[in-house]
Amino acid sequence: MEKIRIFLTNKIKSIQFFAFFLYLIIGINITKDYGISYDEVEYRQQGFIVLNYVGEKLFPEKTQKIAEKRKIKFTKIDEYKWGGSNNYKIQHTFNALLEFIFMRNANKSEVYYFRHYINFIISLMTVIIFYKILRLNFNHVISTIGSLAFVLSPRIFADFFYSPNDIWSLFSLVCCLYCMLNFLKNKKLKYFYLFPIFLCIAINIRYINFYVYPIFLIFLFYFNKFDLQLFKKLSNQLLILISSLVIITPEIWYNPKNLFINFFSQLNWNYPTEIMFNGKLILSSEVPWYYILEWIIISTPSMTLFLFFVGIILFLVDLSNNIILKKNLKSLQNESIIFLFLIIPIFAFIVFKPDIFNGWRHFYFLNISVIYFVCYSLKNLYKIKLKFFREFFYSVLMINFVLILNWMIVNHPYQNIFFNNISKKYAENFELDYWGLSNIESLKYLLSIENGTFQISNFEDSRADFSLNLLDQNQNKIKFGKANDIRSKYLISHKNKGFNDEYFIKRGLQVIKEIKVDNIVINRIITQKENN
Repeated sequence: MEKIRIFLTNKIKSIQFFAFFLYLIIGINITKDYGISYDEVEYRQQGFIVLNYVGEKLFPEKTQKIAEKRKIKFTKIDEYKWGGSNNYKIQHTFNALLEFIFMRNANKSEVYYFRHYINFIISLMTVIIFYKILRLNFNHVISTIGSLAFVLSPRIFADFFYSPNDIWSLFSLVCCLYCMLNFLKNKKLKYFYLFPIFLCIAINIRYINFYVYPIFLIFLFYFNKFDLQLFKKLSNQLLILISSLVIITPEIWYNPKNLFINFFSQLNWNYPTEIMFNGKLILSSEVPWYYILEWIIISTPSMTLFLFFVGIILFLVDLSNNIILKKNLKSLQNESIIFLFLIIPIFAFIVFKPDIFNGWRHFYFLNISVIYFVCYSLKNLYKIKLKFFREFFYSVLMINFVLILNWMIVNHPYQNIFFNNISKKYAENFELDYWGLSNIESLKYLLSIENGTFQISNFEDSRADFSLNLLDQNQNKIKFGKANDIRSKYLISHKNKGFNDEYFIKRGLQVIKEIKVDNIVINRIITQKENN
């Protein structure tokens, strides 16, 4: 029996290795299919502002010579004002450094695609570490299914390639959780001291991610006796956290008070913009308390959502039974941590009401908890004695994964527009291509039908000009006029806040091309009737 078990284990590991390798190859091959998100342009600039600041401090003469030779001038770090607090995130400085070293003569498109490749590699590492988290509590089969469900979360999958912050936040928090759970389970000091390093990265990306640390302390003190030895370890851990955070966070360099100012300002983040939600245009500062919950419900695959709710109910029942019967809560330690990891951010959003937009992408790290409780429900499924029922359920689950995968392939590269079966018919009541990722397809289409130079205008809050960064050939043929200027030969609009059909019909305009996902229009090219 032992030889059979070892053989099956090795087979499973081989399949898993092949699956991750296949995922890597597919990801690398489809990276260039995705457009550019609006935030990438600004964050690239921020990375070079920080890099220049470091250069001026450490190598002032050399930095000045490089600036003069290339005729570039960056805004001073303490004078830069954009989007509020905590702008300077470590990954953008890291990307800027790699670009400076390896891509000095690269085209703009190569620069941005290079960042997309890095993003994808980070997402791959996230999936691998998440699998290792699942393995702490679940067998190979359930952990593999959980990892597959994690990848087959269409909206998040699309962000794996171009999201400048959300996937890095997800990655750092997955690493934090892995170190935390591993230490609390195995008491290995390497995880105890790796934890603050990943946590400082998470905090640097979004200060609010600090909430993970109190969760760690709660369970550390609950299951361990507080003594002088533990105090020393915690002091060293806190020292690593603070010193690492200071090193990678430029705001603290020129004003240490920013460590506290930015933390509290993010609790009430204020960056009002108009968004489409439930069929109405509202300010991001006025979204209802259930905004995050609704987005999770409408944009998570139906089967995943069902198993998640089952898993949550089973966990709460198990927790209640353990408390009532005064059993050892250690058996539910990981589940309790993951549960707090889920509800604390949602509770904080409801209480502090920060401005939020573009669905739940700022909270994509909550998918860790969603998939974990999917696995928890599957673990309980193993307890059912009816083998036929278990096999039938797993067959349905696999069919569901195949259907999701097929949807992702058919609608590639616009997985970011995914709505589940429950909400698909209401999709037009919500913001769709918020970041204008479909604009690049419209620009390529116009280049294919035009021989000479032509003028385009951004229409209805579109920023198709950002997509020029992905065009190296023939981009000089495109001239951008003033926004909403109907005198331009073409207007490009992506469905961010809803199309104003009546506006352009009254002005003698017509649609010549539409980009659709699930028969829902997400991008339009509009022109004067005589141009056709």
